[in-house]
Amino acid sequence: MAEANLRANSELRQQQQEQQRQLEAERRHSEALRDATADLRTSVMELREGQALWQNQVDELRTCLRELLREQSELVRIIAQQQHILKDCKEVIRAILEQMRDDHRDFRSAIGILLEELHQTVRCLVLKSGGTLPKPVRHPEAPEVDPGSQPTDSASLGDGSLS
Repeated sequence: MAEANLRANSELRQQQQEQQRQLEAERRHSEALRDATADLRTSVMELREGQALWQNQVDELRTCLRELLREQSELVRIIAQQQHILKDCKEVIRAILEQMRDDHRDFRSAIGILLEELHQTVRCLVLKSGGTLPKPVRHPEAPEVDPGSQPTDSASLGDGSLS
């Protein structure tokens, strides 16, 4: 019986030791779970902070995009106005150039008429004073005239006479 008690005591000690090992293992496992839970809480907090920061940046980007869209719309409107103004300016310039061309033609025509009248008056004065006319010299810008159609006497000189 003493041997049975010893064996029973020995088995009890082994069971107690096994239970203590299991308790120690469970305690370590519990501490590891506690540490992992704390790490998870920290990670969740960091993720929430990161998400909040990311959300702020997304909100700022949306605001910037809205602002850019408004500015783009304004620029498109301004460009359209400028193109309309440019078109109007081109039309005005074209009209001015046409008017200048017409005025230049009228001016050249008037100068040509005045020069012809002056020439006729000088011819008349030279012929009335008994002089002779030099061979006619054509100005480079004057229109070409048929030499047979040139008047030679004072009767054909027109209003340039002094009589």
